[in-house]
Amino acid sequence: MNVGSNRWSIKPEIGASKAFGRWTLEVAPAVTLYTDNDDFLNGKSRAQAPLYAVQGHVTYTFKPGFWLGVDAAYFNGGQSTR
Repeated sequence: MNVGSNRWSIKPEIGASKAFGRWTLEVAPAVTLYTDNDDFLNGKSRAQAPLYAVQGHVTYTFKPGFWLGVDAAYFNGGQSTR
């Protein structure tokens, strides 16, 4: 909870990982859901659409404890309305 936002948010996320020899692929989709703020700027209401996200990771292991990884993330949604 962000006390200054006067609302709650919840972010369910699930991850999957699969190793192929020295390579490891990971993906983690998520969505952040927001409750409405009914006390925004002198009694106005503010709502926010869900924010969708997906993260991907590719890792190459040279030896145990020594690896190189590349990450990417994509976000969509989250528009606010008053």
